[in-house]
Amino acid sequence: MATPTKDSTATPAPKANLSGKTSPSKREKAAPMPTGESREHAPTAMRDRYIAAVRDELKKQFSYSNVMQIPRVDKIIVNIGMGESIGNGKAMDAAAADL
Repeated sequence: MATPTKDSTATPAPKANLSGKTSPSKREKAAPMPTGESREHAPTAMRDRYIAAVRDELKKQFSYSNVMQIPRVDKIIVNIGMGESIGNGKAMDAAAADL
């Protein structure tokens, strides 16, 4: 009597879902990530200046052969230390005026 052999080309059976819920696929779970310049940004003076002047200067200064080599600005963060505002209430107003 011959012993049955396991076929190496057979695919394993999918696991049964015992909870009764249908689970979304990985594509449905993850939201699409925006990439690079395709993100919609509100036009700002800093962004316009970067695109108009700074990009060209970076390309010349570092001899980039491809525009994709030029660094992009994703986010600008402004940080102000407000330690002195604990004792001085007017310091908060002065910092807000500086921004």
